[in-house]
Amino acid sequence: MNEFEFFWRIERFIFPEPNGIIIFSPPFHVGRSTWHLRLDLEPERDGHYFAMYLQRAEGDGYPRPIDVEFTLSFLTVDFKSVKLSKSNKFSFDKGSARGWSKFVRYQEVLSHSGNNFYDFGNLFIQCKMKMCKKIASTSSSCFARTLFGMDYGTFVWDIKHFSALRPNEQKSTQITSPAGSVLSTSIFLTNASSYRMKILIIPAHRNITMSKCRIFVLDAAGIASELVEDTMFLDTNKMWDFPFSLTKEKLTEKKNLYLSKDVLTLKFEWAMNLGILTKTLNCATIESILKSLNFFLSMFCG
Repeated sequence: MNEFEFFWRIERFIFPEPNGIIIFSPPFHVGRSTWHLRLDLEPERDGHYFAMYLQRAEGDGYPRPIDVEFTLSFLTVDFKSVKLSKSNKFSFDKGSARGWSKFVRYQEVLSHSGNNFYDFGNLFIQCKMKMCKKIASTSSSCFARTLFGMDYGTFVWDIKHFSALRPNEQKSTQITSPAGSVLSTSIFLTNASSYRMKILIIPAHRNITMSKCRIFVLDAAGIASELVEDTMFLDTNKMWDFPFSLTKEKLTEKKNLYLSKDVLTLKFEWAMNLGILTKTLNCATIESILKSLNFFLSMFCG
């Protein structure tokens, strides 16, 4: 039996979508056979779970079923310690897959700290395979990277003459990020004593799968005293009805705090997921695994 090891780093992983998400690793070759890992994030009644499977490609070059002993693991950032692993043995036909539908809760393995709005999750996965020497003539390893593209930024909007804003009267502004995405924001009053914030996100020829934004109300000293945060999935071409609950009446009651010189100051922080940006694969013999791993970490873990 020869052993093959596959390491997979997923960067800037997005957080759970209502309908889940499926990610495939770059395909890797073991002898004449071709494989990939499949990672699903599935919503369940008791939380979101990662499902993980080892899958043989439909059209690889080996004609018969392949018996494989395999272990799938989530690793720490340095790839040196195992957070959780599961093992199985299966005879893989072409196109078949084997794994676990409830491998682990996503909160247990994501490296996201939760303290930074722009700090997205990173995942570190290992697959160990043992199979007949007729299929895998030499032991080897591969290192793959999947990178999600993100566009994010922050800006401050000074809304002048706020107290004079009338019902259904709209004020708008627009900002373009360094990556080319356009964020348009509008504010208007739905009635005499309250208003609702609406945000329109224009993808600028990009496939946006998720957007999130948070809005701070800044006081006269520039300190954020109110915060609203929301997330929108998939259809970000439509108007985003942002759940902004502060009313004009509440703001004018504290005009010395919030409306210095009759200016309402809002600070926006926003991020948009642009889908998978790049996939890379680097393979080596098992004897050079440590050297390859150090190179991989220096390139992608900084």
